[in-house]
Amino acid sequence: MKKMALLLALLLVVGASSADAQRIRTHQTLTVTALAVFAFTITDQSTNFAYVTVETQAIRWWDDGTNPTTTAGHLTAAGSSITLNGRDNVVNFKCIATAGTATVFGSLGRP
Repeated sequence: MKKMALLLALLLVVGASSADAQRIRTHQTLTVTALAVFAFTITDQSTNFAYVTVETQAIRWWDDGTNPTTTAGHLTAAGSSITLNGRDNVVNFKCIATAGTATVFGSLGRP
């Protein structure tokens, strides 16, 4: 009985991981500078979720369509992540590096 319960629990965990992976439809990499505002290119009209990681330099961002500046917007350090839920937030996400150049990875899809 314990073996059956363990097997069932393992299958549920593996199944959840597969379902999570299926919701991501595209991956994008942004090379973000402090001189311009950058955004993801949304081609799938059903996209309403984004998982964003900031890799090499801090960025500032807004998800309401406002252009961030090097001093205004949510500050997110290199090594941190951002989760965007809702189509408007994903489509309106804009970011800028606080200095130098930042690499930003995005996984976009729908939950």
